[in-house]
Amino acid sequence: MIDYYIQKQLNLSNGVFGTYVSLITLGSIIAFIVGSRIIHSFGIGRAFAIAIFGINLTMAGYPHVHSSNIFVLSNIFFGFFSTLTHISMNAQGIHIEHKSKLSVLPFMSGVWSMGALSTAVVAALALSVLNPTANKAMPQSTLRREKLLSVFLLTPIALSLT
Repeated sequence: MIDYYIQKQLNLSNGVFGTYVSLITLGSIIAFIVGSRIIHSFGIGRAFAIAIFGINLTMAGYPHVHSSNIFVLSNIFFGFFSTLTHISMNAQGIHIEHKSKLSVLPFMSGVWSMGALSTAVVAALALSVLNPTANKAMPQSTLRREKLLSVFLLTPIALSLT
């Protein structure tokens, strides 16, 4: 939804908008090049805090973008901070593995994969239950109650899978 708003706000065609959004990868490449130097210079905790703050700052600024140049820079910075977050989290995991002599990264990858899988399953179930075109004969008040009920019923299932 916000992407459509930004595209209309900046009066961009689909191709130009897609090109500007794909510049997120340029920020990621820059972070891959200089991320380890940032972590080495500032430490894992500070690099992670800077990256999280940068992600939040760029995300908060997207609705207020009124210039294509600022949108391009925001995308590059978002890619940079996002990748710096991943690099610093992995650096912290490697540091913990080295200190504790335990294998942490494969476990965390497994937990992340289970979370992603359970999210996909809950989304598919919610889509099948909450699909408004499948329930056209029902009144809106009944649909709202069913939607709320299905969300409350499916949430514990998703949490138990992770």
